[in-house]
Amino acid sequence: MAKRTGRCMGFTFFVLLLLLGAFFFVAMGNVSADQEGDYSYTVKDGNATITGYIGAGGAVIIPSTLGGFTTVAIGDGAFFHDSSLTSLTIPDNVTSIGAYAFSWCISLISVTLGTGVTIIGLSAFDYCPLLTSVTIPDSVRSIQGSAFYDCAALTSVNIGRNVTSIGIYAFAYCGSLSSISFLGLIAPTDVGVNCFHATDPEISGHAYAASNFPAPGSTFHGLLMGAIIPEAPSAPTGLTAIAGDDHVLLNWTSPSYLGPGSITYHLFRNGTLVWSGSAVEYNDTNVVNSIEYSYKVAAQNAIGWGPNSTGVQTTPTASLMPGVPTNFHVTPGNGYVNLSWSAPTNSGSIQLTGYKIYRTNNSNVRLLATVTSGTSYRDTSVTNGLAYYYQVCAFSSVGNGVVTDIKSATPKVPQSDPLDPNIVQYIGIGVIAIMALAGAATFVMRRHRS
Repeated sequence: MAKRTGRCMGFTFFVLLLLLGAFFFVAMGNVSADQEGDYSYTVKDGNATITGYIGAGGAVIIPSTLGGFTTVAIGDGAFFHDSSLTSLTIPDNVTSIGAYAFSWCISLISVTLGTGVTIIGLSAFDYCPLLTSVTIPDSVRSIQGSAFYDCAALTSVNIGRNVTSIGIYAFAYCGSLSSISFLGLIAPTDVGVNCFHATDPEISGHAYAASNFPAPGSTFHGLLMGAIIPEAPSAPTGLTAIAGDDHVLLNWTSPSYLGPGSITYHLFRNGTLVWSGSAVEYNDTNVVNSIEYSYKVAAQNAIGWGPNSTGVQTTPTASLMPGVPTNFHVTPGNGYVNLSWSAPTNSGSIQLTGYKIYRTNNSNVRLLATVTSGTSYRDTSVTNGLAYYYQVCAFSSVGNGVVTDIKSATPKVPQSDPLDPNIVQYIGIGVIAIMALAGAATFVMRRHRS
């Protein structure tokens, strides 16, 4: 009963709109019009408005000029009840589509709206039963009441980014309509009642994650919001650039919205792409000291590239401090530890003065020695059996460089070498021979006494 009452109310409203349309047509009958080809038109302020059409229909492309005047509007009822029209293309210079302009075009299947249209008038496309889809361009500000009323075959609508007003019954009784995508980040603020009335129960609205539309599962003027519209990722944030000696280390944070698919980052130096990859850092070594560089980074997903991040600038500079010594080794001995190393690969911008050796034992760190010549040192202030820990750093007149990793060593007395088995064998033979001789001598002495 409620459904029948709602449809009756809708029909009553529709009849009122028809009566209002009849008033428009009577009013237009009192306005003289020019004719060019299939189109009649009026001129105001040097611009043409189409008021009628007598062509054969089919695929119609609205002319951009009539009588030498730019076509800026399609007037009220200009194509009303034209059953021969199958497709329609409106040029970019047209800014408004009047009331009932294409109402009851029962053979109209497709519509391409130009990027200049700002207003879709009252019942402009109502009862176009074969129209299957429509994209409202970003230029449109207002979709007036019953603009697409009872377009039974309409399945999807894309509403441009700048629509602020959707009138009463704008998409009512579009029984096949299952998806409405809002491409703007700001939801329309002037929305008429029943604008989505009597549509498919499974219909859902879709908007971007960054928009102020209700979240999926919530409703927007009776329209259940579904999954967000997938889009390119937002811009990476927190881009930093740390300049070093002939290099710049860059870091950034992933976008707040990643979107579908894996993320690839694209780094730009002075506007030129220099690197692409999945990491959120990059060490740019293809730079020259004392030259300023600017950097931006963008993210890409399965949809496409997102916007660039906020840019940063930096200037790599030669390091004043020496780098870390290389090839650091420690070798224990009997009452000493030998240390050796190689010069840093980066000695800094000031000539090296020498090296400082640090030793720790029992958690006490102290400067052991300063070496100003060579790259080796013998530590003799050690005790066999105790472990010692060493580090070395280079230094110059501007200060100490980076210390090496810790290396440990334990001095000790070397073990004696074991006797050669052959020597042991010979000693044994010698002992036996001596014992035999001693025995023989004793025997001889006893015989002599007896």
